[in-house]
Amino acid sequence: MTKRVSWVVAAVLMFGISRALGIGVSGDEFVGPFASWANVKTEFGAVGDGNADDTAAIQKALETVRGRDFPKKVLYFPAGAYRITATLKLERLSHHEPLGMSITGEEPEKTIIKWDGAVGQSMFLYNPWYASMSRLTLDGGGKAKTAIQHGVAFSTANEFTDLIIKDVAFGIEAGMRDGIAETAVLRCRFYRCSKAAVSIQNFNSLDFYLWDCWFEDCGIGVTNEFDAGNFHVYQCIFLRSTDADITIRHTGYFSFLGNVSIGSKAFFRARRAAVWKPTETWGSQATIQDNLILDPQERTPIQIENNGPNLVVDNTIRAKGDGPVLRNEPPAGEADLICIGNTWTAAKALQMKGRLTDLDNKVVRAGEIKDVNPAPVAFLPRADRPIIEAAAGAGAAAIQAAIDQAAAMKGKRPVLHLPKGNYSIGKTLVIPAGTDLQLMGDGPEDATQLANTGGASPLIRVLGPSHATFRNFLADAGKAAVCIEVVNCDQEGARIFGEQLYTFGYEYGLVTDGLKNARVELRDHSHHSIQVNGAGPGTKSWVALFCGSSTRGSTEQAGLPLYDVQQGGRLLVRDIWYEGQAYSMMNLSGSGEFAYHSGFMAPFDPNHGTQLAWEQDLRQTVAPLQVDGFRGKVALTLNSVSGGDIRVKPPSPELRFFLLGFYTNGKIDLGGEAVKGQVVAEHLRSARKDNGGTAAVEGTGQASPAFIREMLKPLREVKPQPLTALQDDVSDVRFYRVTTNGKNGMRLQAAVDGASEQSIQIP
Repeated sequence: MTKRVSWVVAAVLMFGISRALGIGVSGDEFVGPFASWANVKTEFGAVGDGNADDTAAIQKALETVRGRDFPKKVLYFPAGAYRITATLKLERLSHHEPLGMSITGEEPEKTIIKWDGAVGQSMFLYNPWYASMSRLTLDGGGKAKTAIQHGVAFSTANEFTDLIIKDVAFGIEAGMRDGIAETAVLRCRFYRCSKAAVSIQNFNSLDFYLWDCWFEDCGIGVTNEFDAGNFHVYQCIFLRSTDADITIRHTGYFSFLGNVSIGSKAFFRARRAAVWKPTETWGSQATIQDNLILDPQERTPIQIENNGPNLVVDNTIRAKGDGPVLRNEPPAGEADLICIGNTWTAAKALQMKGRLTDLDNKVVRAGEIKDVNPAPVAFLPRADRPIIEAAAGAGAAAIQAAIDQAAAMKGKRPVLHLPKGNYSIGKTLVIPAGTDLQLMGDGPEDATQLANTGGASPLIRVLGPSHATFRNFLADAGKAAVCIEVVNCDQEGARIFGEQLYTFGYEYGLVTDGLKNARVELRDHSHHSIQVNGAGPGTKSWVALFCGSSTRGSTEQAGLPLYDVQQGGRLLVRDIWYEGQAYSMMNLSGSGEFAYHSGFMAPFDPNHGTQLAWEQDLRQTVAPLQVDGFRGKVALTLNSVSGGDIRVKPPSPELRFFLLGFYTNGKIDLGGEAVKGQVVAEHLRSARKDNGGTAAVEGTGQASPAFIREMLKPLREVKPQPLTALQDDVSDVRFYRVTTNGKNGMRLQAAVDGASEQSIQIP
């Protein structure tokens, strides 16, 4: 269905390009330092003049702050040039050391750690978890092998933000022995990393999330080809990569969304691992979407040597010659390739062996794809805000008084700072409507932690409309109480945003109740069960999850599915890893829209030895992925399921269900003749019996072009949005590195009263 058209595509591209180029006002900022932060100069003797050897002083600071009992959790580097001559070590020695530690500089361009040691050594041997490193330049001077090399012990929930890494072989190496998972890399800039800027190097190094990063003159931008692991690359910019912008060898699931590539040798190479036999047929399940690829040096900028399924959708590619733009030819078996809505300059764009869906792709002249002039996404600006300091361990009355004081400063974005400490909360903390305060801690693990000690429910209530922001703390409301509740937040154009927001619960971790208008966007989100309750017909609100991980949580969740959509709710889950023993990933019986794109699901291991009685009983009638009378649309695309069956229970007269590019080693029961035409499954694959890869599986039905377009709308239209400023009477509530736990970790509701005291009935 490829055709040649002659029209200027620049206007059509602008939305995708604007996201990749970082256009939009973020409203986010950096505030600090605080008295509760340890200063590497004044407390540990670092000089920072570019001449003194600061290695010993910085090492002493790392070893001191890492201690669980040390009263400070953040190590602060004032502006300066810190010369080091040996590897700085922040190793994980125990569970709590160095759990939750943060390292931050004053200004990324002015706070420089410069390598002046032997050739081929690492600048940091870095092994904390639930930790953060930000606002530094790591300069390898053309001699250091690696800027940040992860240590041997497993770690998770780390963050790298607003870093400049330059003149090294590797920028970040992830996973020496046990792996590292769930790590966000945000707004970082990589220059002249000769091997790779970000290298994922372990089968247990999973779920690296890269957003808004800049890669200039690197060998490879992001890769797993030096061992294994998976990652996702969103809205990044690549200039002149000498090998490729992105490469993989060992397979998994990957998403590359909204990126810009200019003048690189290639955009994506999916090579075969050296240990694979020519007869093996492993597949990657990579999604290449909304990327702008300009003037690659090679004729074929996308080269895939595995069997897929791979999805290539809505990209724009200005390439040399007549193609192919994409080649997918594994040596054994047939590949699965889905190409939809792309614009490219080659008449013979595709060269592949296997099953192909080719829909709505367009050929244009090279001159019709306009140049762009990208710039790095801005680092968070330093802001001078009124600061209200709480005493470490203050109680609810003192904190509420400080909240009220901050609320009176509307328009100044005041900061209420809770330093490292344990805070006993005996009464609900209320954030008044209309406030723009920032409630900020020193970190969510072993740092700033709020606990319910008096029966407060919720622990924190946010009254809308609100522009409140929450950062860097953990709140635990206990089994009986909601942790954070946001009410009256459903104004037209309202937004609830989370970056590394964790919502855990003894029942549902996250509940949305009656939202019709507000958009809920959660990035790099770890969670337990989620229930999305819409406002009935006409619900416009989407709950959209981009990258993250999920698990069942506590045994109190018996009977709860991981994802539950009711009353016209709309939920998009994208690039999420699930691992746990929930009886059901989904048991959809309500109404609305549910789309789960690109993820690994391990809902049930039949050989595990801890199966509870309720699990055994429920699994007689409920499949791990089940649709039972759901009224609406369900799309499961490019997912892998390990140990889970799929079942559609007819009759389901209002159901539309699309299973695309799906891999499972379980049973697939799609309802048979009773739902013919309503349920379509294409590009399915399953495990080979000889453990030599995957094999193509015959699908169910045949999707018409109209059906494909309709069912892929959430994937193509619900995308990460720039954090533009909103007016005062519209809610804009944001969470950055906040962990919540309770009966519900978080509730978001349109109504002002009532829902917070209602029990959630377990089916």
